[in-house]
Amino acid sequence: MDILIHLFVGLHIIGIASLLGGFLTQMKAMGEGTARYTPRCCTAR
Repeated sequence: MDILIHLFVGLHIIGIASLLGGFLTQMKAMGEGTARYTPRCCTAR
């Protein structure tokens, strides 16, 4: 059971790191004016 807890904690750390990296990359692109936005909720109509 201890291994499973460590596995989930590791996966959460990897997930949070990837979200943070994507956010920081997007913020850099917004500063340069090259950011791309894809609103998925509105294009499915």
